[in-house]
Amino acid sequence: GGTISECEALTDNGGGLYADNSTINISGGTISGCKGVWGGGLYAENSSTIEISDGTISGCTVGAGGGLFVDRSTVRISGGIISGCITSDTGNGGGLYANHSTLKITGGRIENNKAAHGGGVALVGKTTFEKPITNWTVIGNEAYATGGVGGGIKFENGSMDVSAGSNRIYNNTAGGQGADIFLLNDSSTIKLPNAANMNATYRDSGIEIDGWYNDNPPYTPSENGVGVDVSGELTGGLSLVASYKTILVRIEIDANGGVGGSGSQTVEKGKTVTLEAPTKEGHLFTGWKDEKGNSYPAGADGKVNITVNEDMKLTAVWEARTFTVTYVLLDGKTRTETVAYGQKLTLGEEPRTGYTFVGWKDGEKMYHAGETITVTEDKTLTAVWDTRSFTVTYVLLNGKTRTETAAYGQNVTLGEEPRTGYTFVGWKDGEKMYHAGETITVTEDMTLTAEWEKLPSAENLPKTGDESPVLLWSAVLVVSAAAGFMLKRKK
Repeated sequence: GGTISECEALTDNGGGLYADNSTINISGGTISGCKGVWGGGLYAENSSTIEISDGTISGCTVGAGGGLFVDRSTVRISGGIISGCITSDTGNGGGLYANHSTLKITGGRIENNKAAHGGGVALVGKTTFEKPITNWTVIGNEAYATGGVGGGIKFENGSMDVSAGSNRIYNNTAGGQGADIFLLNDSSTIKLPNAANMNATYRDSGIEIDGWYNDNPPYTPSENGVGVDVSGELTGGLSLVASYKTILVRIEIDANGGVGGSGSQTVEKGKTVTLEAPTKEGHLFTGWKDEKGNSYPAGADGKVNITVNEDMKLTAVWEARTFTVTYVLLDGKTRTETVAYGQKLTLGEEPRTGYTFVGWKDGEKMYHAGETITVTEDKTLTAVWDTRSFTVTYVLLNGKTRTETAAYGQNVTLGEEPRTGYTFVGWKDGEKMYHAGETITVTEDMTLTAEWEKLPSAENLPKTGDESPVLLWSAVLVVSAAAGFMLKRKK
């Protein structure tokens, strides 16, 4: 572990670390931005041993061996990364420079380094390998000189075996020859992976490879384009480039009722695409789902980044927005209801004693009970009532009627209904009798029937007319005669 950064050996080798007949084990940490004459990150000489299992050497600059320079020593690499290192315009080995050394490579990456020659790796002098190379990636390096050779690897003398299917050497460039591998002379041989192994390995990186091609005139591929596809060794004097093509995958997009985003596009396998959010009225976009059921949630900005490794179909996932319907009731009391966008809502009636429910008012619009509305926004509905009115029916003589309309709770003072020869008794409501001048409170329709009593007839009263005085005087005479008789007897 640990960090070594921005160190500089102005007139010496090994800007970050220096080993002379020593052993250095690197299992993590970083060496970055260091400078030296040779070996910007690490310089080892005189039978030193360098073991690298992890960690990063990056951004170092030197005359040769930008990341790691080994001279007559042993280096064993099983992991880690050497990247972004660069040599001078005459230097070799942007990532790794080995001179008359022994190598054992079972992993690790040499990527995006630059040198005049051997952009990624320069193997100079007699190079010995303890075993065939496996699990090694050399990618994106550059031999940048005008006649630069070996963008990935410049191999001078020895026998290299990179035929294992786990090795990846591609997408390197050279100003001259040997974009991926340059075999300097007949003293160098290399065993390459055949096309089947190459394709099986490289396909995961988003490309297809059908073999190695010579980009040096002494070797001409056959007319059908098949490259150097061998399982044996090739003798030096060749400059090789892996023949590959980008794998394209198709992504189909279904906005699922939304606007924007639908369609299809073709992208390079392994590429990350950014999908913009579609829109759908009344809905919230939450992301995408593929046909396998995998979900890709949307970010805060609605965008989704997806790495595409195979053909896929994506369907937009929506969540219906919800809105609140607020009912304003009697005395300003409220009741609320939460509904989804587009949901249909049938309005009910709001009863109130003594009143007729008119409906629900929304601004200038009135909705009546039983009417259905479609909710697309928050709504406030105010209950509206009319005072309820009732009919008081007066049943008069001979079944004739008279009516009066009264509001609920209204007080009505009952009058008298005259009838010749009769005395008005009152108004009968079922078994109850109301008298003239009495006040009733109307809470329902009422029927009041007039009741009378007949006045006494003429036969039952004293007679009047011409005979009355005669009878009166006759009575007077009788009384007077009786009085005179009594007076006589008294004498």
